Amino acid sequence: MRKALVAAAIACLCWSGPAAAGSACFAPDEASAAYLRALQQDFNVAALSCATATPGELVADYNRFVDRFGDLLRDNARALREHFARAGGEVRLDSWMTQVANASAIRLASDADFCPRTARNLEIAVTMEVASLLDLAAAEGAGASSVPLCSARKMAASPPLIAPVE
Repeated sequence: MRKALVAAAIACLCWSGPAAAGSACFAPDEASAAYLRALQQDFNVAALSCATATPGELVADYNRFVDRFGDLLRDNARALREHFARAGGEVRLDSWMTQVANASAIRLASDADFCPRTARNLEIAVTMEVASLLDLAAAEGAGASSVPLCSARKMAASPPLIAPVE
């Protein structure tokens, strides 16, 4: 009997993990942070996995990207931690990050254009201003299943991110 209960508990945890990770919706300002993180993950996967005519070129571009946008990426990581602190905690953040990484790996394996498109985006991104980079991230991430957007009704029921000043 005890083994059956343990097995059932493990099955529930395994079954609810990905669904729970994806069920926390993002407000529009939070979606921007999620899209940028997903784009950074694509860049990382491309740098480590895609072959180019010049070996090491994508790794060098990725390093330039991280150097150029380091402050933005740190602020972005903070925004995601704050989002998930309200939406289930660090375990949910870890699950979501795994979901984003897995999605990048699946695109690498299944999309023949992943490497050339991502390499082009990375090459261009290192020369962009922040606003343009965020636009690129939104364009690449729009409709991503790992970034569900909150409905207007859900957002109206949620507390504001910043308390109003009285």
